[in-house]
Amino acid sequence: MSAKTYSTSGVNADADADPDAASSSIAKNTTEALNGIDFPPDSRHRLLLPNSGTETVGDDRRPLVICFHGSGESCSPSWDGLVGLLRGAPLSLRVFMYDRREENTGVVGTVGEMWEYLRKEGIRGPYVVVAHSYGGAFARGFVETDGDEEVVGVVLVETGQEGGLDAEVEERQYGRRILGTKPLSVVRGNSLIRQWEDLRKAEAAVEVGDELKRGQLRQRRGMLEVWDKADEEMKRKQLGLVEKKGKKRFVQVPDCGHHVVRDRPDVVAEEVAWVLENVGKIEDIEDDDNEDGVTERNREDVIGRKKKERLWGVWGRFKRKLLGLKM
Repeated sequence: MSAKTYSTSGVNADADADPDAASSSIAKNTTEALNGIDFPPDSRHRLLLPNSGTETVGDDRRPLVICFHGSGESCSPSWDGLVGLLRGAPLSLRVFMYDRREENTGVVGTVGEMWEYLRKEGIRGPYVVVAHSYGGAFARGFVETDGDEEVVGVVLVETGQEGGLDAEVEERQYGRRILGTKPLSVVRGNSLIRQWEDLRKAEAAVEVGDELKRGQLRQRRGMLEVWDKADEEMKRKQLGLVEKKGKKRFVQVPDCGHHVVRDRPDVVAEEVAWVLENVGKIEDIEDDDNEDGVTERNREDVIGRKKKERLWGVWGRFKRKLLGLKM
């Protein structure tokens, strides 16, 4: 397993800035990539082809990214910036934006409807699943019912705390390690970013000698640290969906709140690229490695290479893999 922490990139890092809007400029710029798309009348479901164009749909074998949005929202406009990055060069991926019906919020019903829709429309894999927040429950159900093994990798963004699954179902998924050795990236935002910022402002405003107030703030900081640790543990637990030798990594985005897909689409697009790079690869671990196969001795992660070089090579390598050509 590898780990990565993203620093602020192209956003306003001023401590007084609105944390959730800190990356609005990125979302705004990437949303422009969607201009000119002729969406079908039934806008609940959108199959978007790469900007480079293609003459086929069902027979197109380039990866298809399936978007699982969170609760109380739809894929658009929250996902528009990410979709623009995924469809554009150098990734040039197909994207399927599937909006859940308000009256059908159950995991089993929704997942069944999705598989039926994909088969009916002839929308084939390989699939890369990307889920945000409550969408994580649906994504896991989708992967678990993938009888044809068309899912090749998963990116889970700010998931793990959403509920939505029966406890027995959840434990079964972990027990079976439903992803097998498919690559998994778990992306964690800073869900408590507002609370931390409010605390820092309160601490800075304490008057000299006001020990009562200072003590109250110490208790408040201690509680935030407890909550923060619990949040990280819940999200790290999802790495257990992959077998010990499977490729997986835990990514942290400290400058962004819960809405990482909306505010840092660049991060999510890079994790999709990482997943595609690692399709079919496994970790070189030994029996004495720790309980979840995590070992830090193996590598300096591929993220150390320049992003541009890696992104440009993703589709070419993945296409060769699909065609069975020598890498």
